[in-house]
Amino acid sequence: MTPQTSSDDPIRRLRHDIKGCLNSLFLSAEVLSDDLEPDEAADFLDGLARAADKMSTLVEQLPYSE
Repeated sequence: MTPQTSSDDPIRRLRHDIKGCLNSLFLSAEVLSDDLEPDEAADFLDGLARAADKMSTLVEQLPYSE
């Protein structure tokens, strides 16, 4: 039997993807604290919404023990 690699471990992959979403949220929020043109701000707000939606989907995949 061969040991699992990180790409074979679904929980590890899920954690990685959630951390990526959190990083995107953090960076977009940081950029929005600067003076931006409305069009630029709208792009970052759209990015925030996409990252939040993706993270919500990912969290639903987490196993919960009751």
